[in-house]
Amino acid sequence: MNSTILRTNRANEYKAFRNLVDEASSIIITSHQNPDADAIGSTIAMQEYLRSIGKNSTIVLCDKTPYNLTFLDSENAIVHYNPETDKHLLSLADLVIILDVNTYVRLKKVGEELQTASKKTILIDHHQDPVIEAELSIVDTDCPSTCELLYSLFSSDSQFIPTKKLATAVYSGIYTDTGGFRFTRTDAETFLIAAELVQHGADPVTIYDEIINSAPIGRTKLVGKVFQSMRLYFDESVCIVSISQQDFKETNTTLEHADGIVASLLEIKGVKLAVMMIEDVNRIKLSFRSKGDFPANQVAKVFGGGGHFNAAGGTLPVEFTLSQAAEKITTVLNDFSKYL
Repeated sequence: MNSTILRTNRANEYKAFRNLVDEASSIIITSHQNPDADAIGSTIAMQEYLRSIGKNSTIVLCDKTPYNLTFLDSENAIVHYNPETDKHLLSLADLVIILDVNTYVRLKKVGEELQTASKKTILIDHHQDPVIEAELSIVDTDCPSTCELLYSLFSSDSQFIPTKKLATAVYSGIYTDTGGFRFTRTDAETFLIAAELVQHGADPVTIYDEIINSAPIGRTKLVGKVFQSMRLYFDESVCIVSISQQDFKETNTTLEHADGIVASLLEIKGVKLAVMMIEDVNRIKLSFRSKGDFPANQVAKVFGGGGHFNAAGGTLPVEFTLSQAAEKITTVLNDFSKYL
């Protein structure tokens, strides 16, 4: 790719990256819990790239691959971490590449193991306020996805030629993390990279069908329950919805089937902030999505979380009922009323 279109010249970062990779004999690639397309796509793309330069690696994730992203792992290369059977994979590694996440907490059991081990680490991410301290951190909060960040990094290699698998993985992560190329940080470079990925075999129609059009009937029923729970606040500029454990049971769905629903609430005219409350086993999971200048990540911080400016998450203790959680959220939002 013509380097003049890159928002950042990553030649120095690539050199440092290659130095650590070339020294390693056993490489682990990992990403966050409840992996999305940017997490799955970036891990698959990294493995493909390492393979192209003669390096073997293992992808180890703390949670299973969502139903609509299994097409990215056609070789079933991803290991879903079991501490009883897979601990040796982490103990034998001399380099760990952490993608699309910047805190060990969101790596769950994998993160717990890595914190107690002395491993060289590379962190590549686009989220704000990184907590993980690594030998090499490549963090660009202006980049709309980790997949795009990876692609610009790999493009510093003059020998880099994307395989169809790598192109598909990267395109998938870019497509979803930009909200279908519509979120605010999407710029000309994003489209230029997407065009190049299509040239190398990424099929936008197939990728869209796999990610968007492969939901079981239960998800549609779940969406119906979500819309039935809808409540509007602050002169209809805030939309709050909920999913209970009973909702999951009645629709034969799980947490993975809730992905993407909260963003659709921003289609409602006048809504600047959408909040989804999900009753989980030991917490209430909160997802925040916003438009324009509303700082969703600042609201999420109040609830022990964080994320992007317009897309973030947090939690409340499971002792809260969903109605109590909604009341708590609206109380907190009084401090953000100037954005509404």
